Amino acid sequence: MKFTSLKARFSVTIIFVYLLIGLATYLAFDQVTGRVAASLGTNFASKQALLEKSKMLSTIQRDLSLSQQMAASPFTSSQKDQCYESDRRLSRCQSADQ
Repeated sequence: MKFTSLKARFSVTIIFVYLLIGLATYLAFDQVTGRVAASLGTNFASKQALLEKSKMLSTIQRDLSLSQQMAASPFTSSQKDQCYESDRRLSRCQSADQ
């Protein structure tokens, strides 16, 4: 295709420059948004993992505290002492422990 007039050559040159700028802008935008999305995804996943960890840890600590209170309770320790004192009641105590 032959562009003889100045107006036609100028129009083709401007279109070519716009296409190059558009392509460069698209590639830069795509690269930046990819990095931002990866960063946000990584941060979200790590915060979600920490949240789940803290939820599980609080449940475990609560159960541990309850277990320690039950172990220190005079009621439960007196039942165990009674079980060890009498061999006749051993079968009843073993079933109570389970």
